[in-house]
Amino acid sequence: VIKSEYAFSLLSFQGYESVNKDEYYNKRLKRNNEANESYLKMIEKEDINGLYIRDIINGGIRNNDPRIPRILSK
Repeated sequence: VIKSEYAFSLLSFQGYESVNKDEYYNKRLKRNNEANESYLKMIEKEDINGLYIRDIINGGIRNNDPRIPRILSK
């Protein structure tokens, strides 16, 4: 996510590489299917204590919200 004009101004096009469409299409398809399955399992549970995009859009989410997963590393 680019949040400011300044951040956007720091981006520059570095180039591209051609890839094998058969290999990467299959990878994308697998990733999308896994994401869809995960989503369907999640909505079956109906975890009302979870954090959902609708909660973020509606506002009221703060940095210290306990539903936000924290990844701590050294």
